[in-house]
Amino acid sequence: TSLPASTLETPKDGQKRKGPLVYHPQYNGSQARPFQIYPYPLPCLNGTMDYRYRYSPNNIEGMFYTKLSKCSSSTLAGIAVQIARNEAKRRRVEKECLVRADHGIYRYVVTRPDKTRSILWTFIREPASRQVSDFFHFQVSRRGVTPHSDTLVKQYSLEALSITNYMTGNRFHRDEQHVNTSEAKVEYILNAYDFIGLVERYHESLVLMKLIYNLELRDILYTSAKQSGGYDDGEYRQKCTFIQRSNVSDTVKDWFQHSTEWSDYAQEDILLYRVVDKIIDLTIDAFGRKKVQREVRILEEALDYANEQCAHTAVYPCSGLGTPRPPHETTCVAHDWACAHACIEDLDLSMFKESG
Repeated sequence: TSLPASTLETPKDGQKRKGPLVYHPQYNGSQARPFQIYPYPLPCLNGTMDYRYRYSPNNIEGMFYTKLSKCSSSTLAGIAVQIARNEAKRRRVEKECLVRADHGIYRYVVTRPDKTRSILWTFIREPASRQVSDFFHFQVSRRGVTPHSDTLVKQYSLEALSITNYMTGNRFHRDEQHVNTSEAKVEYILNAYDFIGLVERYHESLVLMKLIYNLELRDILYTSAKQSGGYDDGEYRQKCTFIQRSNVSDTVKDWFQHSTEWSDYAQEDILLYRVVDKIIDLTIDAFGRKKVQREVRILEEALDYANEQCAHTAVYPCSGLGTPRPPHETTCVAHDWACAHACIEDLDLSMFKESG
């Protein structure tokens, strides 16, 4: 995809991404700029079906997806693996392209010396929504904490690790004077990650990934890996856990919306979310809003078709009754990721005309 250089530039080898800088007081000085087109072929090194990340100095090349808790990470991990498998087929690589989808990736690959041989991406979620989902998943569903205590929800939200700290590997601390601002963390993240999507703008974000990395429609199709009101992947204590639906009181909703206690605690996560939201708008404008809207419509039609044809083929690690299944009895590529991938790979998508 070619765009005017003044609108969206492609980076030179070894250089940081460049683009028009946008300042607004709402972003406290942080600079929002469009995500950049990846001007190289996807890095396709021979990979294995072990998608966890194990660090070594020579293990910072390939495709990396950072899993973030309660940010649709299982579904996105499936998409990450699907991209790698499909790209290997397109390139006629014997094994699938190396891809790592893990919670711990941020510790090592945020300082990649050569970004021409790797991509690093993730999705984030509106901070209050993520905290509530996190509380109901880990505290209510897995540990049996009462879901009706407003105090517990607030207390948990003020003690949880922030996403910005997690994405930077806790490299920044408030007692370090040269990095003691929220803007410093956000800028660090924007320079480290090649793409960040938003869960609340899921389809727009997937379409932008498709355009930026020159992907195909099939690469970004999915059936949901986990849903509240269903069972998890069965890996916690080797048993299936029913995930309770998030449901907080109006008092808690009002606290998240108006409390300075929450906004002060979560200021870095809130800032990052606002900046990425602005960046997505800028990137859509750079590609052309009508073009992106058309691509989103095509994706949503294809997703409806994929779910009609393939959702019933997915065999998950936990049955609908909460009975665990051994891995060889599931249809997932790993864990509860891409469990309908075999069906999606064989779909005839010729009816969905992609824009050029």
